[in-house]
Amino acid sequence: VFSHTNAHDGLNDDSAIRLVLSQTVPPTKGDPIHRMFDRIGFDAELPTTLRLHPHFTYRLGSEEPLGVFPAIVLPLQDGSGKYVGLELCFLSEDGTVAPVVEPRQQFWLNEVIPGAFQAIDPPQGEYGVAVGVANALAAHFFTGVPVCAVMSARDLEKFDVPAAIHTLKIFSDDTNSAEARKLIAACEVRGIRAMAVEPPTPHSTWVNEFIFRGAVPADDIAADRLAQQSTTHNANGGNHG
Repeated sequence: VFSHTNAHDGLNDDSAIRLVLSQTVPPTKGDPIHRMFDRIGFDAELPTTLRLHPHFTYRLGSEEPLGVFPAIVLPLQDGSGKYVGLELCFLSEDGTVAPVVEPRQQFWLNEVIPGAFQAIDPPQGEYGVAVGVANALAAHFFTGVPVCAVMSARDLEKFDVPAAIHTLKIFSDDTNSAEARKLIAACEVRGIRAMAVEPPTPHSTWVNEFIFRGAVPADDIAADRLAQQSTTHNANGGNHG
């Protein structure tokens, strides 16, 4: 049985997830998902793996329905690719949060699996992980690395790494650097190459790096870091004239 809702009594867990996903559509310009991201200044192309349910019934537990709203629907999976739940974010048509009582974000979990994730891109050899969809999308924008998102720092530490991955880039920041280090250690035990990749601007997040791209000092700091890396490379075997 899903936590937080009994919306699909009579269906097994996997069928309930697939039924909900079959009722969703990918983002399109002007829809509530785009309007939400526009509101925070995130203007990158959105992947089709973000799904919109146009009219999702909001309820608390087994109570009677409390309204119908657009919702972002994000399937959660484990490292084997099995669906283990859904994350639902309720919105208004204009992209603001839905006018409902808390919580506006719900999780349907048929299994509580630390490290479950939302596969924005299919898991593959070189892969990235970040806490939260917005950070994952921003990291992908800057690096081009296929990514997924976990729900929390704890899930980052326990990330259920799919077998297809041989190199893992952990797009971390100050709030989850300790968990990133623990994930790196766990990957090393499995023979997976892993590294933490932090935003160029100190004390920033990947989504803020995206929103404020082009601003000073963010770009100056990023350029300085690249210059320092180049200088180090030259000193360790580059051209010496």
